[in-house]
Amino acid sequence: MLGGPRVVKEWSARQQAKALHVGTYEAAVENMLRRMRNQNDLASQFYLLPGAP
Repeated sequence: MLGGPRVVKEWSARQQAKALHVGTYEAAVENMLRRMRNQNDLASQFYLLPGAP
């Protein structure tokens, strides 16, 4: 195995963290769009701020 098990484990952890970030960002956008639609917030301004690391 190229790099060994430790390298693979570290790579896997990085990929999982990326997937979590993308999923969280996607959920935030979906919630924002749902609120705009359901609560008639079309004129409101929303901010997507970075979360805690």
